[in-house]
Amino acid sequence: MNKLTISSILATIVLIIDIYFGQHTYSFSNCITKYLQEQFEYGQEKGGFEFFFLIFSTAGDAIVTNILTILIWFKTTNKVQILKIVTMNVVASSIGNLIKMISAQPRPFYIDDQIRLDFCYTGYGDPSGHSLRPFVFFVLLFETILCQKYFYENNVFLNQETQFQGHLPSSVIQQSISCRQRFQLLYPNSPISFRQCQILMGIFVFMIGIGRLYFGVHFLNQIIVGWILGLYLLYIYYFCGLEDFIDCLFIEAKTIKSQAICKKITKYIKMGLIISFLYSIALVIYYFRHYSEQIIGEKEEWRKFILKQIKCLYNGNYSYETKFEASDVQHITIIFFPLYLFILYEQQTEQTKFSPLRVWCSYSNIGKLAINLFCFLIKWKQIEIFQYFQHLLPRLMITLFFMHIYYLTYALILLVLIPLITAVGETIIQSYQKQNETIQVDQSEIEL
Repeated sequence: MNKLTISSILATIVLIIDIYFGQHTYSFSNCITKYLQEQFEYGQEKGGFEFFFLIFSTAGDAIVTNILTILIWFKTTNKVQILKIVTMNVVASSIGNLIKMISAQPRPFYIDDQIRLDFCYTGYGDPSGHSLRPFVFFVLLFETILCQKYFYENNVFLNQETQFQGHLPSSVIQQSISCRQRFQLLYPNSPISFRQCQILMGIFVFMIGIGRLYFGVHFLNQIIVGWILGLYLLYIYYFCGLEDFIDCLFIEAKTIKSQAICKKITKYIKMGLIISFLYSIALVIYYFRHYSEQIIGEKEEWRKFILKQIKCLYNGNYSYETKFEASDVQHITIIFFPLYLFILYEQQTEQTKFSPLRVWCSYSNIGKLAINLFCFLIKWKQIEIFQYFQHLLPRLMITLFFMHIYYLTYALILLVLIPLITAVGETIIQSYQKQNETIQVDQSEIEL
């Protein structure tokens, strides 16, 4: 049995144990939460404790990871490395929401009205998305930044490394050494070792999960399962070939643009069908969960406790029809995000005799920009569109459509809008520099 099979079996065993026996840890977990809240409640002398955990809890929000992705996208020249981080974040998010529908576990304040909330998260609680997604995302981001994998080449690193492996091409050298070795070469005089950096990263991820326990939005077993699933995904990424698979996928995305139109469409359709099949599994699970009499009864009981939490009320009302599996299946549409990236991604041509803006202005990019503007228009008119179609189509179908628009817009922002902004900025800087050079030449001629 290979490493992938063994690790998958172990992860499945953990999930089965959690689904059938996790409920026996609820009382113990809530005792910890209530003790922490009583000892360190916000507004008292030690209110800084709550703010401290709020920082870590917020760091695990999707909006934070999205902003960090956009910021590093501006900086990086190795776009494939960032696309690998985005893809793994998508995988973690999709698996987490899928398992939530399968396990159908409550959150702490669904069964205990003594749990106090500073903010409300409704829906199923197992596994903790803030334990799973940030674990995968920040570990990969940590490796990318610390080992400078966001550059295609690092001259300092290559010059030092080629003293020992001068006969090897730079691409082979980059792939043949570990992140630890890269760290030692890039930071030979660093007062902090690579192992210490890993420990700090582990503490950061740990604090995100514990923050969710303190705020009363997850049980302890749900946080631990999130960590285990994150560890499992990172293991198959590094040791079971998933990293190489994603890497080859986006390298192919750069080269497929030169192939015949039929081959490209066939490839896109094939990928779309595979992802659609995986998503159809989530829809089947959604159907059985949404119309299960047992689950409906449990949600009615949970609703009584939820209504006691002011933070969870919207205009004095709460409806679980748009929460739980309905929310999870909507968020699983993120599984289509890598497909949009694959279709839209292409290597930008390098032509030094033209300005960056002129290089960007290809027919392909202009067409993508038009699609991006159209998506912005749809998002702007979302309420009107929703009201028009809500009597013709199921609510879930309309919501899924807008989720696809959202992820398509995000892909276009990364691959079209940000390069456009960068090109405009570089063109302005180049024009300013040329103008200064001309002024300096004129002054020199006057002096002569």
